[in-house]
Amino acid sequence: MRWFDKREDVAGAAPAPEEGTAAPSAAAAGEGRAPISPEEMEEFAEYKRVKKAEELRRRLQMIDHTLLKQTATREDIRKLCNEARDFGFYSVCVQPVYVSACNTFLKDVPQVKIACVVGFPMGENVTPVKVYETKRAVADGADEIDMVICISAVKNGDYAYVKREIKKVVRAAQGRPVKVILETSLLTREETPESWKLRRPIPERELHGGCVLDPSVPEVLEHVRGMFARLEGWGYELIKQDFSTFDLLGRWGFQMGAQVTDEGWSFADGSKTTAMVIQDLYAAMRAGVRDETLLMGCNTMPHLSAGVFELSRTGDDTSGRFWERTRLMGVNTLAFRMLQHDVFQSCDADCVGLTREVPWAKNAQWLDLLARSGTPLFVSAAPEAVGPEQDAALREAFRRASLPHAPAEPLDWMETTCPARWRTDEGEIEYDWDDDFGAEPLKR
Repeated sequence: MRWFDKREDVAGAAPAPEEGTAAPSAAAAGEGRAPISPEEMEEFAEYKRVKKAEELRRRLQMIDHTLLKQTATREDIRKLCNEARDFGFYSVCVQPVYVSACNTFLKDVPQVKIACVVGFPMGENVTPVKVYETKRAVADGADEIDMVICISAVKNGDYAYVKREIKKVVRAAQGRPVKVILETSLLTREETPESWKLRRPIPERELHGGCVLDPSVPEVLEHVRGMFARLEGWGYELIKQDFSTFDLLGRWGFQMGAQVTDEGWSFADGSKTTAMVIQDLYAAMRAGVRDETLLMGCNTMPHLSAGVFELSRTGDDTSGRFWERTRLMGVNTLAFRMLQHDVFQSCDADCVGLTREVPWAKNAQWLDLLARSGTPLFVSAAPEAVGPEQDAALREAFRRASLPHAPAEPLDWMETTCPARWRTDEGEIEYDWDDDFGAEPLKR
């Protein structure tokens, strides 16, 4: 028996020192007690080291080692599994697509469980989808399910729906543990404080039942910073914000002249100019994320967000439904706003809306021009619209876009609002933007 478990001396039994406290010194032992030897002190130090190691192992066995980024590769998942094995974590938690891979990597490490998220990150999938995800995860080797609760049902007070959904997921898990993820920061019993709201003479119905927050209020800026931090925490590496200029000023850019807003509009802090308030808002967004996270502004003021946003949408929306809107908005924006590219931010003329509703012959040209333009390339593709030809074109476009390019230059910009002749690094190219029947006269 160790001396600090039970030690008899002339003064009676000496109690063992509590964990985390120092052993009593010889001087503190008091009269009648034998002094504590160096060997006994070393024994007590070793005891503390062992207890600390045991406690560390116990805590490690409570950790879900997690990697849920959409950019995670198979090698990243292999590393995750190896770390869980080496450090003794309770489980690895991954997206559904990597459950089978984890099952392979951990086939000889049964003590490390495999947890799979369901309905991640928003939780707004319909119940049958969550049930299918659960069944597939179980079939692929998941030991536990982490489902995201339907937050909209909670906010609507439809707790019966929430209960039914959880029951169905639990049933689909076939006896495996199911944890329910609830984004509590989205829940509140209080309405937005009146002092946070922007005082603006516009009917509430025009705001779709919501309100606009006043960024001159310090608490609002902290709220915005927290929202961006939360988005980054979910794994997003590029975050786009939209509509803030219209929200704050009540006018689209083309409606602004000598006066950016109507009479009677004001912020709570009258000591700041409109530009100062907007800059504070942009700064709060940046403060919520790391430097390597990309921020993209849409319906924002590029000169005020210089050094804050890396990318900026410089025109109106293109379309995955009507080619004419892409021709009118995308090609036009790329041609006439190209001079702004890389002055304040990288300029985005909006994406290629790849759907069956837009002729591939037109989208293929738009994709090609964007890839050669030197500007960011974004594609929003409906899966059913991507066949072998589209797949090959997309791969080539992203390969080309990944290379450095001088900005493409429209050559016939004095003759048309939708330039067809362009000078690129690889020479002059002419595109055919018009449909066979010409430009559609109806505004979309």
